[in-house]
Amino acid sequence: MRADFNVIYEFGRKNPTEAFSLEILEKIIDSNIEARVAHTTIEQSAIDHVASEDPRLLTEITQSAWFDKVFIKENPYTFPKEHAKVYLHEGNGIPVGIAPTLITITRDFQETLVAEVGANSYGSYTKNRPIVNMADSLIRHEIYFAEIFKEFGDQIHEKFGPAMFKLRQKYLPQPQVKALKKLLQTEELKA
Repeated sequence: MRADFNVIYEFGRKNPTEAFSLEILEKIIDSNIEARVAHTTIEQSAIDHVASEDPRLLTEITQSAWFDKVFIKENPYTFPKEHAKVYLHEGNGIPVGIAPTLITITRDFQETLVAEVGANSYGSYTKNRPIVNMADSLIRHEIYFAEIFKEFGDQIHEKFGPAMFKLRQKYLPQPQVKALKKLLQTEELKA
């Protein structure tokens, strides 16, 4: 296999009509690993279909030796409702600073990935406990903030202005203050 060429194998259907065989799936995954396929993707909808017919199979799948070697492709008809809750930033989704290009992901309080995406994407992955703790804390505080905005958004807006501009202009770097001010002056955000 060429070093610069990755093979991706997708298994399952978006709208399955019958359950797949776990035995067949395991043979495919083993074969892919042996053939040095870059990764195997399983459709979430195929897993959901199997689980609806026999919920015990879901446990078998997650405990399989190959489970950590596959990617599960979200079900476009139900994602993210079944796996996650989506919070609008501060209850309104107004992008502040470089936040729209940042991604922070943590797993089990053990590891984190922080990245900036765009034309020149870069990021950092670590298992360094203080940094993982900081990323977990950041995510938790974003959720706290979203919940607070859900309850007190009007009062916060009244006290600090849209996107908490009065507060942010004290603490954000000046280029981000200018960008936020310009964004808040756009017609769609004035409404």
